[in-house]
Amino acid sequence: MFVAYIREIYKPVRTMARISARFSKASVSAERISEILEIEPEITDAPDAVEASGLRGEIVFDNVSFGYEPGKSILRDVSFSIPAGRRVALVGASGAGKSTIANLILRLYDTTQGRVLVDGVDVRRYRRESLRREIGVVLQDTILFGTTIRENIAYGKPEATTRRSSRPPARCMPTSSSPRCRTATTRNSARAAARCRAASASASRWRGRWSSARRS
Repeated sequence: MFVAYIREIYKPVRTMARISARFSKASVSAERISEILEIEPEITDAPDAVEASGLRGEIVFDNVSFGYEPGKSILRDVSFSIPAGRRVALVGASGAGKSTIANLILRLYDTTQGRVLVDGVDVRRYRRESLRREIGVVLQDTILFGTTIRENIAYGKPEATTRRSSRPPARCMPTSSSPRCRTATTRNSARAAARCRAASASASRWRGRWSSARRS
């Protein structure tokens, strides 16, 4: 009888030990997240910053120099212009500054010299949130949250309707009927095919935005 009681109590005790270990890890993670959230951003809006809305997409780099560390420049006196709607590919070796150029357009960093202009306005004159809201980014690695495809597609615009969220998948799969696309966006993102579908939908949405600018 004693052995039977020991067996019965062993499982709850083991479960409590696991919960205690998980709680300790969660507490450490929460502290680290809190430290990150309390960091003041180095890039801030100017007092007279303006909203970026309805951008056409013209990009100009005017004698831009930039380095992540003092004395180590990644870009030196870089100048070029991209008309609105034009598709441009940046090709170069790793570390040449391709991602840095994209970061400067998004104003994740400020230039150490020169200007980056979007539609003729220095990006430092725009409010950061409004500028980034006008730019679509498609990453090499697709990251999906454990929810539906529709919610992943509309992550940056949660108030988007189901019909609007179904447009990118329909654009990626023109042979699919609209009802099928709407059904697909309600499925859980755990499926492997969902990763490809969401990535393609995001890319299509980005292409559509700049295509609209090109037509204008």
